Amino acid sequence: MTNLGLTERENLRIALLSGGQRKRVSVGVELLRRPPLIFLDEPTSGLDPFAEFKLMELLRRLADTGCTVICTTHVMENVYLMDQIAVISAGRVIFQGPPESARARFGVTRLSGLYDALQTIDPKLLHSVPSPPLPDNLEPAEKRIPAAKGKQAFALPILLQRQFTIFRSDLKNLLIVIGQPLIIGVLVCWVSSNPPLAQFFAYIATLWFGCSNSAQEIVKEVPIYRRERLVGLSRWSYLLSKFLWMGTLTNLQSLILYACIIIAGRVWPPAIGWQLVGLFLLGYAATGIGLTISAIARSALQAVMLVPLILIPQILFSGYSVRTVDMSPPVLLVSQIMPSFAAQRIGDASSLLFRQIDGDLIKDENYYVSYTNMNQWHRAAEGKRLGTGDQLLNPRPIFVGYLSLILWTIAGFFASYFVLARKERD
Repeated sequence: MTNLGLTERENLRIALLSGGQRKRVSVGVELLRRPPLIFLDEPTSGLDPFAEFKLMELLRRLADTGCTVICTTHVMENVYLMDQIAVISAGRVIFQGPPESARARFGVTRLSGLYDALQTIDPKLLHSVPSPPLPDNLEPAEKRIPAAKGKQAFALPILLQRQFTIFRSDLKNLLIVIGQPLIIGVLVCWVSSNPPLAQFFAYIATLWFGCSNSAQEIVKEVPIYRRERLVGLSRWSYLLSKFLWMGTLTNLQSLILYACIIIAGRVWPPAIGWQLVGLFLLGYAATGIGLTISAIARSALQAVMLVPLILIPQILFSGYSVRTVDMSPPVLLVSQIMPSFAAQRIGDASSLLFRQIDGDLIKDENYYVSYTNMNQWHRAAEGKRLGTGDQLLNPRPIFVGYLSLILWTIAGFFASYFVLARKERD
């Protein structure tokens, strides 16, 4: 902020800055990546003389730090700040050298008179200046590229810091992040005393948090992203910053909601650890789905409209609203690849794991869905029903659910990566 001369304006929104200050902010955005080379097209257009001078002075100081700054301009008053200038006429470079040499070459005392001098010269008499040879000590391009790419490793902390700065700039963001799961958790516990039902709502809410939180993250930033890609932003770093930040927010919300369920006594205590891991994995899987939606959508409104198309099937194929024993084989096959089914399987298995099966549990309407789902799985895996006096001792359904959610997380990240890569070419 100090180098940009914006220290006194650092807490203002960009919309409240003057034209010259906005130009300096734009330059500052490019400097976040610490690029070795910057191209600027008419950076002083539309600025008053003082703002123009301050911006050119900033570029001069930037060049003194070792960054190469190349810019086009039709305003010649401050060209003396540059190390070299190239004059183009009729599509040809007719001069290249220090500003002082340009005055002598075209016979002008001030560079502002250069355009008048060019009007009196026949373009046919102007000779193109040959490109200067590369210095002998300049490394080949293939050796220089890895050094530039090495800086991309530092992009992730910067991008995460930017996400945090944007988030904390508006108090409403924090209130929404905390308020949503708190209100939903209280309502769920108030409406029902059924533990599996409360856990089902926690899974669906986590899917909703993850998808809705990230569904607009990419599509609303496409112009910014494309500009930053031009200065070397890594697609991996960009997506990973979104994934980590939105996934963490989603898991914070799911943790608040699940804490309400625990406090209300809607969870069998031995199942808490298993279910928390499942919720966190589900949060990242939902984030990956949301980022894929955001990469596919062409507008923020379209992204919002796509979210219900993802969430409603999650409810239908979860294994809770329709038990697995009531599903036809094709429906069950589709259900088994759904993240909501994996989460529900974790909930069902953890609620009965190492628990004595007795008549009261089998008849308990609260655990009826969990028991029938796991009884079907036990028959397929062990060859017998889960009857009175038995215990569910095999945690394999839980680990299969974990694996399914991990695969969904990876698939969501790579899907958003490749869709975003394709969008760059459009």
